[in-house]
Amino acid sequence: MSTSNKLLVVAIDFGTTYSGYAYSFKHQYDTDPLIPCTDTWASDSRSLVSLKTPTCVLFDKDKVFDSFGYEAEDKYSELAEEEEHQEWYFFRRFKMSLFNKEKRLSEDVKIKSTDGKEMTAIHVFSAAIKFLRGRLLDTLEKRATGVRETDIQWVLTVPAIWDDAAKQFMRVAAEKADICGDQLLIVTEPEAVFSYYMHKETRDSRIYCSSKRIGTKCMVVIAEDVGIEIAVYEVHHKRILRKLFSALNFDWGGNTVDASWCTDITDIVGDNVMKAFITEYEYDFHCFLNDLEATKRVICPKTTGKITINNKPMELLETYLVEMNQECDIKTRISSLPKYKNKLYWVGDKLRVDAQLAKSIFFNESCSKIVYHLQELFLYPTLRDVSSILLAGSYAECPMVQTALTEAFKSPHREVFSPDMRTMVGLCGAVMYGHQPKIYS
Repeated sequence: MSTSNKLLVVAIDFGTTYSGYAYSFKHQYDTDPLIPCTDTWASDSRSLVSLKTPTCVLFDKDKVFDSFGYEAEDKYSELAEEEEHQEWYFFRRFKMSLFNKEKRLSEDVKIKSTDGKEMTAIHVFSAAIKFLRGRLLDTLEKRATGVRETDIQWVLTVPAIWDDAAKQFMRVAAEKADICGDQLLIVTEPEAVFSYYMHKETRDSRIYCSSKRIGTKCMVVIAEDVGIEIAVYEVHHKRILRKLFSALNFDWGGNTVDASWCTDITDIVGDNVMKAFITEYEYDFHCFLNDLEATKRVICPKTTGKITINNKPMELLETYLVEMNQECDIKTRISSLPKYKNKLYWVGDKLRVDAQLAKSIFFNESCSKIVYHLQELFLYPTLRDVSSILLAGSYAECPMVQTALTEAFKSPHREVFSPDMRTMVGLCGAVMYGHQPKIYS
């Protein structure tokens, strides 16, 4: 039962790659805590609807907030096509700019837009949070809920590795976004994930994290594009958690897949062509990366034949022909490279890739690094008896990642759990934490 003194709990997941929010009323939580309400986000340019939106913010030349998420991406694309984007400020994947041990974090710290222009980080972060807050309040008003702002308990998620200065920075940013400090809770992302599994354990009458068993150790693995966040907790008396370990590595996440794919495409078209494509078709290049998300999530160990990838190849092919003065067509170039001959086909606006080659390009490096590092962690005496691995995050949606971890670590003494909607696990868990913030410490 909810112990919050607020009518409504709203959690904001301000992610590195994607952001969103979820919420539930006290009576909804008491009925089924695992089903909070969420809103959908749509991209007009990609005919896409999702439960989260890209963490992108667009400001005009006067540094006035314009748009967020898919809307910001689409607007910036239109500006770029008309060559009117030079004076605008477009920020994407900027969250981890706060994780900089070389800089003392303050409200004066600046971050760079995609084209190198600077703006104070507090202005960018607060504008993004204010947009998410405003959209949620608009939704509540349209549904005639009668909820007042004073009736809301806000929850904001942050990485476990962030120090107190970074957490305080996010609190200040939220307050600048008109969220009252007295109504704001900060919870780390792994704690939110643990909260989700703990509630799921109670509802399903199945052991996931043994939240009631003193001495149980659980590892939370949040696999995102930017990296892999790991935290290990031990359950003490009355569900008090003791953190035994936490770390974030930027070299093993979904961005490794992007980098591997870009490397292989560069092998085919050449450095100059790829650099020209990135410079002249900036937005198309980002779509080139974004569209990989769908491909990542359909490839599984049993996939055979060929995989079709729609990654803006027409613009890239156009750049290739211009840079090469049409001296060598792309099919001839691919056939000349043994790695890709008869395994990769460039047909109009599509790329067709042999499934085994795609699995090798996309996942071999990333999955092997994740598995190796966890194997190293389990050699530590305090971590050898971890009984469960709890997966979450957008990169954990990939069947190849799930299979790699399950095959490597599932045993009679250790389970690997990977629920549906892994992208939403932390966000849903944050809502649950807001309803019962004292259920564990």
